Amino acid sequence: MADAKYTPFKFTLPRLEALPSGARPYEIADTGQPGLSCRVLPSGVKTLQVHKRPAGSNRLVRVKICEVGGLPIDGKNGARASARDILSSLAAGINPNEEKRKQKAQETASVLTLRQAVKRYTESVNIKPGTAQSYKAVIHNHLEKWLDLPLNSITGSMVTTKHREISKKTPVAANNTMRVLRAIFYHFQLELEDDETGESPIQNSPTRKLRKKWNRETRRQTYIKPDSLKDWWAATEAITETRKGTKKEQVPVYQGDGMLGRDYLQFVILTGLRRREASGLTWDRVDLKNRVFIVPTKNGDLLELPLSDYLVDILKRRKKITKGKERPFHIDEVRKFVTWVANKSGVPFTIHDLRRTFITYAESMDFGAYTLKALINHRSGGDSNDVTAGYVVITTERLRKPMQQITDFILKQADIRKTEVRNIKEMSS
Repeated sequence: MADAKYTPFKFTLPRLEALPSGARPYEIADTGQPGLSCRVLPSGVKTLQVHKRPAGSNRLVRVKICEVGGLPIDGKNGARASARDILSSLAAGINPNEEKRKQKAQETASVLTLRQAVKRYTESVNIKPGTAQSYKAVIHNHLEKWLDLPLNSITGSMVTTKHREISKKTPVAANNTMRVLRAIFYHFQLELEDDETGESPIQNSPTRKLRKKWNRETRRQTYIKPDSLKDWWAATEAITETRKGTKKEQVPVYQGDGMLGRDYLQFVILTGLRRREASGLTWDRVDLKNRVFIVPTKNGDLLELPLSDYLVDILKRRKKITKGKERPFHIDEVRKFVTWVANKSGVPFTIHDLRRTFITYAESMDFGAYTLKALINHRSGGDSNDVTAGYVVITTERLRKPMQQITDFILKQADIRKTEVRNIKEMSS
């Protein structure tokens, strides 16, 4: 004999409310309306539903009507009437769940603003926090007046006009702004896309209107030339100095953490690290005893690199200053001390120019392509045509001498060290 609690019966509200919950979910069919059932969960939640295949489909769908008590059982607007409407739709091959999803997607698309889209995009996609912050900054800096506009109201003509306007000041920023906007449109177009039809309530990105109007971009070639290193280095040291104030007390020449600025800039030019690779370095990835440190590569691997003697000195200095802190260089914004050093030295530069400086000197020393790639944290196996790269293993010790040679050259040009270093071929001025 079948378990009594699974036996179909004609639904009434009292009998449904009296149904006990079990260790597992179970369903009971209504004898008063074929296709209508009640699903009882272990939590005690009871849901009236239709569980059936749409015409032309082999997949069962579960269409929720309401929780028990949410609607009357009978009547024009009751649960049985709703079940009949759902069964009619399923017989016609229409899945009410999909219809609800489409309606929700349409509603979302009609009210989703650029501000909301940027927030949701940067929180949901797999990008680094720094990248997310830069995306937000790009949109807020250049598209501030669009932030509260619905995404679907941004047109191609608006994009071309804005791109032209930003280009008058910064062509690269104009391109970057529209790239971020394009990524946001594409993300929500896919997120709200109908799985069956491929249609989306979010239109194609209006950046399509730019076509051949994108600004031409060339890779920056700026770096600190050898004859400018002395002035630049002297300015990084000067940022830590003090002077006599109005009351004869010693006051810093730089309003901020000058020692952090000095150590960070010198560390970057002597390692060639990217801006956030240096600022994100943590003490647990620094081994001063064995004179090595570890940085993540772009593909998520970890790369161990050697520390030259001067780099060890910098980190020992930071160790004393940053007691109890996680990172040697806890920096959120570098612009202030970069500007100070640039003005003091008369040598304009960006943080990435320091990386370019390191790479330029390293390349001029003819270390070899694989050694150079390892020193600057470039993946060697990225070129599918370079089969050899997949077999070359560059050890940390093999990189130690090249790293020291680059340090020696930079310090000699900065007039810090008089040691003899390998001659570097003359660079164009």
